[in-house]
Amino acid sequence: MAEGLEIIEVIGRRMLDSEGLPAVEAEVELENGARGRAMVALCEDSEDTDRVMEVLSECVLFEDASDQRGIDKLLEEGASSCGIRKCGGFLTAVSMAVSRAAAAGLGMPLYRYLGGTAPGRLPVPMMTMISGGRYGRNNSLDLESYMVVPVGAASFGEGAEKCMEVYQALKRLLTISGYQTGVGDDGGFVPDLRNSEEALEYIMEAMMLCGYEPGKDMCLAIGAGAESLFDEGTGFYQFKGESHMTGVPVERDRNDMIGFYIRLLDGYPVCAVFDGLAEADADGWGMLTKMLGNRAVFIGQHKNREPGCLKPGERDWACLADWDGVEENAAGISMCGAKSVTAAMEIADLAKRNGLKLAVSQGYGETEDPYAADFAAAVNADWIRAGAPCRSERTSKYNELLRIEEWMKVSI
Repeated sequence: MAEGLEIIEVIGRRMLDSEGLPAVEAEVELENGARGRAMVALCEDSEDTDRVMEVLSECVLFEDASDQRGIDKLLEEGASSCGIRKCGGFLTAVSMAVSRAAAAGLGMPLYRYLGGTAPGRLPVPMMTMISGGRYGRNNSLDLESYMVVPVGAASFGEGAEKCMEVYQALKRLLTISGYQTGVGDDGGFVPDLRNSEEALEYIMEAMMLCGYEPGKDMCLAIGAGAESLFDEGTGFYQFKGESHMTGVPVERDRNDMIGFYIRLLDGYPVCAVFDGLAEADADGWGMLTKMLGNRAVFIGQHKNREPGCLKPGERDWACLADWDGVEENAAGISMCGAKSVTAAMEIADLAKRNGLKLAVSQGYGETEDPYAADFAAAVNADWIRAGAPCRSERTSKYNELLRIEEWMKVSI
């Protein structure tokens, strides 16, 4: 253990996320005085939150902060031994805070501490322009987000600037068309449009107003959020917003969904689709990738199991062993989905070893913590999807990447 990296204090706090819902923060202090903080939104509040914070805080006291794998193993074991099945994000927050404290204790930027000293590659931004689904504040669009992706930008900063230009042009265009320009939970505009095609048309027009050629200077990406559309009882994906706007019930089975994506790819320069089918539909993912994988990347979200759910004798990260990456051609990772820094790094490594592209993705609940930016830089992610260039919990990730880009130029 490097001198002074022993954890001497862990503090847990109840906080607020961007929607005014519960969040938790962990703050870690090391023997040499270095500190690290991390905040994570909770999917749901729990009466056990205070107990979780107390138990997990004690798990890592007096341990070596630079032993991230050991720290995360102790957190997992602590949750399991106490019968805590839902750790409410605090395990994730402690894991992140420990890595921040260790980086500070060693005098290193977090992205260098996580990813090594070799110069990395910054991700291309996928910025939300129009929101729907659970992000859309009850608007008519069923899919969660419609994004732009800069093509061939010389730097992250240049790519981010292009996205911001299109976002502002889209705002003016929607205003002229008589739509309100309030924003959804991930910062995208939330107009009541007839369908996905109309949303993509508006975004393409905004691109052209900025002087960008769709498909050449910028492409489109879709966050489908198909899991929330899927009805297990009927086996159909329910498009309730589109049904309301057209007056005709719209529901699609697996084949219809694949046909739907074919239509979108034929009509628009869509280069990526997140969560295109339900998570459990491995056969459907395989069909989707086989038929369209040469035209776009299909990104599934990969998660670690819930803390405390391990069976006796199971490996800590057993969820990684049964994923061989064949169902899609790109992997999406969020810190909350991975549950810990170690699991997130292992998922990223496994994706690379299977030849998959990598996207660091937003969560449904967000805070102003920019940890995802450092993580994306550390694992050389291909893209980062953090929402629109609007709302501070979204822009904090993009702003941190702008700082990292500056640090990289200085340190090379």
